[in-house]
Amino acid sequence: MQPPPTPLAHATRALAVIFAAVFTLSAYWQLNDPDWLPWFTFYCASAVAALAAPWTTRGWMLAAALCVGAVLWGAVIASAGLDPITWEELTGDLSMKTLNVERHREIGGLGIVSLALAALAIAGANAPTAPRAPLPPERPPPAARS
Repeated sequence: MQPPPTPLAHATRALAVIFAAVFTLSAYWQLNDPDWLPWFTFYCASAVAALAAPWTTRGWMLAAALCVGAVLWGAVIASAGLDPITWEELTGDLSMKTLNVERHREIGGLGIVSLALAALAIAGANAPTAPRAPLPPERPPPAARS
């Protein structure tokens, strides 16, 4: 029998649902992008990982793996070179401006997902595990017939 969830577990699960909803909405927004498929897939996988982290025994591993993947993907994008941009360029009109602005936005999205999944992975990895059910008592072997 599992112990009842702690208040921290309830908070983590609530946060996971919020993150999953935001990631699902982000996936939906990607559908009008020219390069929508990798981003749509990434945000859908992030939503699944967010939900798996606090509810499954090893769900935190998926969240951690996607977190690492997001950081590496962001590093690859940044390695192409970035010029400074203003806050207005980043947050103003969300239509395609320049490749440089798009790269900053992509790295920002990957950073948000990384932070959220890292928090859920840490919470999931440190969650107390349910105690195992005791083994049934051993039965004595059948008496030898004589």
